[in-house]
Amino acid sequence: MGSATHRLFVFSNPVEGREDEYNDWYDDVHMREVLEVDGFVACQRFAVDPGTEGAPARYLAVYEIDAADPAAAYATLQNSVSEMNVTDAIDRSSVSAWIFTARGERVAVS
Repeated sequence: MGSATHRLFVFSNPVEGREDEYNDWYDDVHMREVLEVDGFVACQRFAVDPGTEGAPARYLAVYEIDAADPAAAYATLQNSVSEMNVTDAIDRSSVSAWIFTARGERVAVS
């Protein structure tokens, strides 16, 4: 397709006391498995600064989707989860996800 104009934002938390295990799994296993799904081309993770109030979760993963139909790519991902290695160190009740599509061109400092 060319340039990924869609982003999947996934917020999540680790199970209490299992943050290292959660981060190792996310960085070394999960991101790579997601990037094997058609349409998913890149990922970067973020952590909210400690002490920040009101954040939806401690961690954010931003996936780039290069697909004409990002909802279909996401559905394919959802259907693939049962075949992925999912740790019990993730607090599944904390997971939330949204797809956003670029509204215009990216503007950067030149």
